[in-house]
Amino acid sequence: VVAAAMIEAVCAAGPSLAALGGSGGEGRAALAAAVEVKDGSVALARCIRDGAFLTMHAVRRDASGEGSGRVETVESQKVAAGSESVTALTWFSIAGQEHLSASREHLLCVGFSHGGVSVFTHRGTVCLSFLIQKSSILRIRAHSSTHSDHHHSLLFLHEDGVVAIVDVESLRSVIFGGSGAAAAGLRFRVYEVRGRARIKDACWIDKVQPLEDVFSAEARSGVVVLGHEAPFLSLHVRTDDFRGRSIIGSAASAVTSLAKSLNPFRRSGPETPAPARLHFRPAGMLAPGDLQLPAQGSPEELPVAAKFIDPMRSGAAVEPAPRRHPLTTTAVAATCDAFGRVCLFCIETLRCLHIWKGYRDAQVAWLHPCGDDIVEMCLVIYAPRRGLLELWDIAGVGGPRRADAAAVDMDGRLLGTSGQVYLLRHSGRFDRVRFRPRAVSIAATPSAPGGGLTVPPRPASAAALSQAGSDAFKSPRSSEEGSAEAAAVEEAEA
Repeated sequence: VVAAAMIEAVCAAGPSLAALGGSGGEGRAALAAAVEVKDGSVALARCIRDGAFLTMHAVRRDASGEGSGRVETVESQKVAAGSESVTALTWFSIAGQEHLSASREHLLCVGFSHGGVSVFTHRGTVCLSFLIQKSSILRIRAHSSTHSDHHHSLLFLHEDGVVAIVDVESLRSVIFGGSGAAAAGLRFRVYEVRGRARIKDACWIDKVQPLEDVFSAEARSGVVVLGHEAPFLSLHVRTDDFRGRSIIGSAASAVTSLAKSLNPFRRSGPETPAPARLHFRPAGMLAPGDLQLPAQGSPEELPVAAKFIDPMRSGAAVEPAPRRHPLTTTAVAATCDAFGRVCLFCIETLRCLHIWKGYRDAQVAWLHPCGDDIVEMCLVIYAPRRGLLELWDIAGVGGPRRADAAAVDMDGRLLGTSGQVYLLRHSGRFDRVRFRPRAVSIAATPSAPGGGLTVPPRPASAAALSQAGSDAFKSPRSSEEGSAEAAAVEEAEA
């Protein structure tokens, strides 16, 4: 095993986590998520075996030495579904019973094939189960507003193009109880993405500046959708956010309009939280009728505002970057496609800013904060077929620059939650990825044949973007020739 400055071993290889690490066979279909909880341990949840069983671990790091942590199985093979299956899961944070920012709990949100949702504690106890839309959940994403530290929500992407947004504060009130209208039920909104088929992934965006009217002061909220087929990316905005006047005649009302348009739960009429039926069994064990929340009107349609069309691309995943300074920074996201490319997009304009090639089955996550005065966040790229893990500083003057790299095991799993990034190897070794602003020398390993690899901390120019073991190109789109070549390579590998 090669030690590198960017890799901090949490626990050594062992049988407890070995079944989860692989990306092939049973591991390919496994769902997993990890987050550090307030007691200092790492809560790791996984779901394998046809999506019916949920297992939860507490990985506790021992202070006696590097990688000498131990794995405690909190819940082993908990039956989460009967005839249904688990299709998505993620960790999210919520204010504790004291409602103090310093006392935040981490809960696990699990989605099922019939559309049901269950919330678990990190000890495996079911807090709540409900259903908004009767269709399979493709993705669950925790979202924090860039304009408020106290506004958090959960995004649920369903396979029929329906997006549900649930207010986390109302979820907290239902779980922990409380007074007032918020405790009566969940606050949620339902949207329908218009004109998209075979959706793969999506993310919510708070602030989108209009492209057709440069004088408009009205920001728009909406959804960025990634598809299996053309268009590769599409931006869908809320229709009621179009009602804005020009900045020339509406400077006084711009601040009020901005605050209203950024609230995904805003309605034209009075809003009443939906009464939540408290179920303390996993949603996969209950019928949809027992979980269904009362409808709050018809879903709001989200028309297409922009598209990135490339018929040769087939999307795999999209990961939005954190926006720590929303008024001065661009909203960007990393995408992965079936041809082994990782792309950096501006998700306000859908402009492709950078392309990395040669990362088949790539997994990406955002590391932040980095604890560095210059580098605030990094894009982590893991190439499981090459055993290569890279950190990229995307905010460099000359374009993205590779800040660090390490040769690691092949067929692992990259897990990212709230800026924390972990690598779970096929052997069961569990590592945390950190930013270390210094050069690293990596010796040859079986997963990385050949000579040693010396990685400079920061290339000085854009000409040094592609280091040994990495391919980075600035082509804004793919070509038919390149796509055909990639398809031939994939066929040969299969």
